[in-house]
Amino acid sequence: MWVPVLRGRPVEAAAQDEKDTLPDRRATQYVDVDGSLSKSYARVINLPSSLPAWDVYFVFGPDASWPEGQGSKPPAPTYWMHQLGRAGPPDQILDAGRLNTYVGGLLLKMGN
Repeated sequence: MWVPVLRGRPVEAAAQDEKDTLPDRRATQYVDVDGSLSKSYARVINLPSSLPAWDVYFVFGPDASWPEGQGSKPPAPTYWMHQLGRAGPPDQILDAGRLNTYVGGLLLKMGN
């Protein structure tokens, strides 16, 4: 999910330029133009109220679904890590190897 947090070029342009960074057919990228999803996810993962969920890496299992209805709460990630510095939980600071191991294990369970 691309969100408008940093000032500079429009988030849509950044997303278009970087879309091939993750060339996996199982990954889908979206643009959150007004930042509403990143604010909703900040509440789901218990970030400070002034901090949107950005520079976060969410993993969802195969059963994750978004309840229908206006104002519905987004699904909680099965696992997540961040690059929020001291604003996020210290035990969930991005460690690419650990994230890769988790995702690889989940994919093995799914048979992918």
